[in-house]
Amino acid sequence: MRSRTYPTHVLALSALLALAACGPTPLATVAFTSHADGAVILGDRTLTLSADLSHVSHGATITVSGDALIHGMERSGDVLELDVTLKDNANTITVTVAGPGEPAPATATILLHYPFVTLGRQQAASTVIGQRGFDATDEAADDKRFLAPRGRPVVADGVLYLPDYGAGRVMGYLQVPTANDAAADFVLGKAAFEDTGSTIGPAAFSGPQTLESDGQRLFSLDYHWNRILVYEEAPATSGAAATHVIGQAGFTSSDGGATATRFDSVEGFTIGGDRLIVADSGNNRVLIWNSVPTEVDTPADLVLGQADMGSNAANGGGSVGPSGLHYPSDVWSDGTRLVVVDMNNHRVLVWNSFPTVDDAPADVVLGQVDFTSNGAGQTASGLNGPYGVHSNGNQLFVADASNNRVLVWNGFPTENGQAADVVLGQPDFDGWSPSTSVTGLRFPTSVYGHGNQLFVGDLGNQRYVLFEGADP
Repeated sequence: MRSRTYPTHVLALSALLALAACGPTPLATVAFTSHADGAVILGDRTLTLSADLSHVSHGATITVSGDALIHGMERSGDVLELDVTLKDNANTITVTVAGPGEPAPATATILLHYPFVTLGRQQAASTVIGQRGFDATDEAADDKRFLAPRGRPVVADGVLYLPDYGAGRVMGYLQVPTANDAAADFVLGKAAFEDTGSTIGPAAFSGPQTLESDGQRLFSLDYHWNRILVYEEAPATSGAAATHVIGQAGFTSSDGGATATRFDSVEGFTIGGDRLIVADSGNNRVLIWNSVPTEVDTPADLVLGQADMGSNAANGGGSVGPSGLHYPSDVWSDGTRLVVVDMNNHRVLVWNSFPTVDDAPADVVLGQVDFTSNGAGQTASGLNGPYGVHSNGNQLFVADASNNRVLVWNGFPTENGQAADVVLGQPDFDGWSPSTSVTGLRFPTSVYGHGNQLFVGDLGNQRYVLFEGADP
């Protein structure tokens, strides 16, 4: 048989057609699969990340960079696993894959948040608000001073709101102050900083305490008028009026009561998940709405500390136990766990999963060795008139008011009487003396963790102090 020959240009065209039939060579890609970008990590800060590798040759070079500590990297086929330890708060981790002949490396970046404030025993505060310095108590300027700061502050969209209980107002700062004795930018509850009078209505307070935000709305507790005021948008101008009220039939009533729609002398509240949770202190109970009410006189869905919505005796009318309460002063929840400060029983109660029935018993007690004890204590595991509580999901912070200190648990407590890890305001866990200094406290009533900062409402010193977490 005679062999057939072809011109060179015909051979080249055939090769191109063959390549076209096979399609273009796929580019390498990498994508994280184990965690969503922006995820908040609770519990152990050491974890394994997984990423899918597509069209990545076995000879490719893989590099990892970012904030977290990388312990190990292992590839198995098209799956890459990274063993990492997260630093406090924001962690950015990037994987880069460079293969032979690739026009550009493939990359994937993930952001993970590990909420944590690294604090030391008797750590010095970094900033004081409300006084000229850490050893002063005489600030008199209307736009700087506080008169009995009580209740938990909040930062909403970068704006700091500080309750000024004794002056019947909330002080607003367009950014968190970094220098001592900062002047507020606006005031709520008054038309101006120098105003002193209050007439009940949507733009006035009588004893504002805890503040909360759901990301859009601002909520403010109004102690003496037995209500919570709701601002549909967090205000940033003086004298702004609330748009809704919870706990009253309208803006001009203030009667307390023990019903599903009324409360009495409320000291604290929180929004956990979609729920509104109120420490109804004078009624010795906690009221829970499964969603934040938007209509006047919406009844609560659940009550803790009492058998029904009409009862209000201390400890449910019996002895101290896992379900009764005696003047609960603050609450915190992430929508799953629930924490209640039971002030007059000198303890903090923890529900590991959110209760679903009235008068449900707690799972863990702090400040006492068991649920039937209620004596005051000064040690790492004792409490004396605790007032405020907050958590970032990993740590628990308690304002132990009568011991003039703040206790910090660096892991969420799981055992009765579990000892705290860190104390602020005292040189050690046995100290209780009040002090006006950069390391001292005098009857702290509130605590609030935000990013790498811890805010403490220092009532006896008429100030708020900020503690900065150590550099991660």
